[in-house]
Amino acid sequence: AAPLTAWLAGSARAAIGRTLAVVVAIAIGVGMGLAVYLINRTALDEFSGAVQFLLGDTDLELRGPREGFDEAIYPHIARLPEIAAASPVVEVNARVEGTRAGAAAPLRVVGIDVLRVGPLNPGLVPQVDADGTGDRRSTGALFDADTVFLSPAALEWLGAAPGGELQVRVGSALRRLRIAGTLPGAPQGQRLAVMDIGAAQWQFDRLGVLHRIDLKLRQGTDEARARAALSALLPAGVDIATPADAGRRTSNLSRAYRVNLNVLALVALFTGAFLVFSTQALSIVRRRPQIALLRALGASRGRVTRLLLLESLAVGAVGAGLGVALGIGVAALAIARFGADLGGGYFPGIEPRFTPDPWGVALFFGLGVAATLAGSAAPILAARREPVAAGLRAVPQALAPRRPGSGLWPGLLLAGLAGVLAVLPAWSALPVAGYLSIAVMLLAGILLTPWIGRRIFHAVEGGLRRTDAPAWLQLAASRARAASGMTTLALASVVASFAVMVAMAIMVSSFRSSVDQWLVAVLPADLYLRSAPSAGDTAWLSDEDVARMRATPGVAFVEPLATSPITLDPLRPAVTLIARPIDRSDPGARLPLIGAARPAPPGQVAVYVSEPAARIYGLQPGQTLSLPLGGQAVEVFVSAVWRDYARQFGAIAIDADEYYRFVPAARTTDAAIWLVPGTTAAEVTGRLQAALPAFERLEVAEPGAIRAYSLRIFDRSFAITYLLEAVAVVIGLFGVASTFSAEALARGREFGVQRCLGMTRRQIALQLAAEGALFAALGALIGGALGLAISVVLIDVVNPQSFNWTMPLDPPGGFLAGLALALVLAASLTAVASARGALAVAAVRAVKDDW
Repeated sequence: AAPLTAWLAGSARAAIGRTLAVVVAIAIGVGMGLAVYLINRTALDEFSGAVQFLLGDTDLELRGPREGFDEAIYPHIARLPEIAAASPVVEVNARVEGTRAGAAAPLRVVGIDVLRVGPLNPGLVPQVDADGTGDRRSTGALFDADTVFLSPAALEWLGAAPGGELQVRVGSALRRLRIAGTLPGAPQGQRLAVMDIGAAQWQFDRLGVLHRIDLKLRQGTDEARARAALSALLPAGVDIATPADAGRRTSNLSRAYRVNLNVLALVALFTGAFLVFSTQALSIVRRRPQIALLRALGASRGRVTRLLLLESLAVGAVGAGLGVALGIGVAALAIARFGADLGGGYFPGIEPRFTPDPWGVALFFGLGVAATLAGSAAPILAARREPVAAGLRAVPQALAPRRPGSGLWPGLLLAGLAGVLAVLPAWSALPVAGYLSIAVMLLAGILLTPWIGRRIFHAVEGGLRRTDAPAWLQLAASRARAASGMTTLALASVVASFAVMVAMAIMVSSFRSSVDQWLVAVLPADLYLRSAPSAGDTAWLSDEDVARMRATPGVAFVEPLATSPITLDPLRPAVTLIARPIDRSDPGARLPLIGAARPAPPGQVAVYVSEPAARIYGLQPGQTLSLPLGGQAVEVFVSAVWRDYARQFGAIAIDADEYYRFVPAARTTDAAIWLVPGTTAAEVTGRLQAALPAFERLEVAEPGAIRAYSLRIFDRSFAITYLLEAVAVVIGLFGVASTFSAEALARGREFGVQRCLGMTRRQIALQLAAEGALFAALGALIGGALGLAISVVLIDVVNPQSFNWTMPLDPPGGFLAGLALALVLAASLTAVASARGALAVAAVRAVKDDW
């Protein structure tokens, strides 16, 4: 076995270029998949740990809306016989000013009762260190109205130190807090601030309000009985949850995002398996005489097969190993440079420590090796079936063609199965059947490609004969029709690569076009002003600010807007409630409605649910819904569904006057401004700057600038799909190169005979170029049709089941035509370049083996 192994190793070294191509393809697939997995796994673990730290030893958690709930219920909760300990909490995401962190992200500030938090969560008890010297004697600082305690990660992020000052924005004002110490029990990487609950209520204008009450049940208390006792006391909008519920809610935030990125990354492995096939087939064609000689000298079929599999295993292991190193490196770099959410925004307030997951590393390493073995299986089995006498011939032969039509019925059956899978519902809120439909559809296309190709090439050949085309072109069509098994399977790899590329391009183009049209519909005003709620929930526009805007010369009218998260299901992320002026007679003037709006019955409040909210909660126009508004359950009428691409987990729009009737203390966060005709946005912006005291802390933008910025973010978010398209094209061209190299080697005598019959090297090169163009054109045709079908599944099945929104199909025709033309030209040049060695052989030498 040792000599045979050495021979195989030598063969691999002789084809180092093709071996490296396989290694790179596998490494890219493994690296992309592992990097995405590790980034999201790290972020999820860290964020879940942060949530668990905040809850401590809590048995049950009472969580209210963002505006909070009346603290008067706290004594009644604490006195219940089922409750052993109760800790009230005020929680805000404060916008920090005047630091190196700027307004890039909010800082979570937790207000606690130091005397009551200990039994439930001693880690939240701060350490007084007012001047950075470690002096802990001044315990009074724990209760001062202007002191705050920061976790080590928050201190590092802000570039601050104990004894320093922290400026936070509250409304349009700045509040200065003294950093009186640290929070030594906070997990590493968690940005957190703690202060006395009374001080937090005072500083952040939350007097009389709580956001959370953490509860410890008495030993032996039945949880169901405790829930029943609590429910009798709680106002609408305050939910009872367990720490496990909080963990599930955290996971649900990004689950669809994580799954989709991992599936996209694994596509590279799928297409890489085709390159493995082409390269391994070429290698075996080149070594057929040697393999046959080994068989003639006594090596069994099983031993040779095992050695070939061992060779593939070694190549796959090297590629997967490099992919693991690449994935770990990319994940570590991405987390250090961009954070842990890849732009998704699901994990704010943490700086995760990157730690590779051994199980994830092992999984993706195994997938890389499995993809290599899967791509090698067909050529190795073909070599195993080859008779020894045929293999001993001096000139290697191409793989034998499959039986005509052998893939027709399996392909049709798989196509039917793909259609059935495409109409199945989501499983556990994930498009599992949709992904399976795409995979089965690709397999069906691969099986049907040889059958379709033979019929199309037959028609092309007949047409060329009738038009008296040049001999080299007729020969090219004839060779394409009678293609070997290896060539037709390589054509299938081009089909698969191009189909993936087309599907991605159509999906991204359709989504981008829909987002662009949606932005036009939702940005009707001339100017938009916002208090930057994305950088915290402590910034808002006061009534005075709105009045000043309305009084500014050049402003026709101002439309204030308030947003607030509300919970409809404790296990699901919050829905955004949007309060804005809505004309009940024409709600489509402010909302991009899907279908007509139904008028609300007299006396009922009309609301308009976004498409994601309608899909998640099964809402339709004409239904009623109970909303927690101002501590009471309000029955509202679903008037219409509207399109929204900004909030994946849903939004509900309500007329501002109706909302303020139930929540009079609600705060305005944004304002849409219409200008007097003839007035420019620049002029009004300058006047607003003079009229608003806190103008420099507001965001002002025209709709065109918002559209351009939003689309730039969109393009960055989908950059990974563009990379995937490039990988698919490169892999397809590598497959063409390997296939035509093997074909040229196997057809050496054919070229020699053609030369003896008077054909020049140039004509043979043109024939090969035409063959490459024919195969690539057919691959682009079938792959384009298959990609269109896959894109329909992506748009109509995967996207709605993953992100709960729909979009119209909008294929980028010009772009796809250019891609197809580029593929045809590249395949032609690749086919000629791959056969240059065979064309250089003298005609007499090429045919001498027939003498």
